[in-house]
Amino acid sequence: MVAPNVISSSPSSDIIMIEWNPVDHAVLYSLVMTMVGSDMRVRLNTSETNVTFTDLQPGTTYSIMGNAWDPDGNQGDVFIIYQIT
Repeated sequence: MVAPNVISSSPSSDIIMIEWNPVDHAVLYSLVMTMVGSDMRVRLNTSETNVTFTDLQPGTTYSIMGNAWDPDGNQGDVFIIYQIT
């Protein structure tokens, strides 16, 4: 299964929004957001195709990694993006 094609933005200095088109046969998406240079991690599972992370540090780079899962529990390809708040 292919990785989601993710689009990210930071509409304000403490928010990151990401969205993607549904992946064929995916029933779940897993995301891990990490503040670059720190141990801060946020893990999230969702069936939605968009996520908003709030209360972030302004002017900071975040790494967001994720993938899709099929109904049999098989993991798809991983994506990684970087976004600055």
